[in-house]
Amino acid sequence: VEAAQRFRDRDDVVFVINGNGSRRKHFEAETEDLPNVTFMDYQPRERLNEVLAAGDIHLVPLQPEMGSISVPSKIYSILAAGRPVLASVDPGTEIDLVVTRSGAGRSVRAGDSQAFLDALSALVDDPNGRAAAGFEARRFAEAWLSAEAVADSYNELFSELQS
Repeated sequence: VEAAQRFRDRDDVVFVINGNGSRRKHFEAETEDLPNVTFMDYQPRERLNEVLAAGDIHLVPLQPEMGSISVPSKIYSILAAGRPVLASVDPGTEIDLVVTRSGAGRSVRAGDSQAFLDALSALVDDPNGRAAAGFEARRFAEAWLSAEAVADSYNELFSELQS
């Protein structure tokens, strides 16, 4: 909400919130006067690629201490779609490590709204940086998340266990 307020006067920035989660009504009420916030229902699985491709930046915000016990599956779909990520997570968590090591975007400390807003501004204002992050996201997904890469990892593990 704070980010949408910061960008409310920019025609080139729109926040699209997908899903019908338990907090949707709360966020709809909180953003009803913001022209740059749109809510969409969950889309059918066959439209997932289209939905992911439509986003210039994907946000993955988690509450402090949630990143150590939760890795939202959407992070892997976002990477595979070759889209840049802005994650708000605890340092050292799986999402933080994936985003920073892959070059797929930026990761800021969960709960640090100023760092989040600064990172979002930097991404919004840097189309070349977004394109590079998206490229790195896709490259990471192909190298580490594809069926072939996962199968290779399991084969290596089994070989090590047999030794």
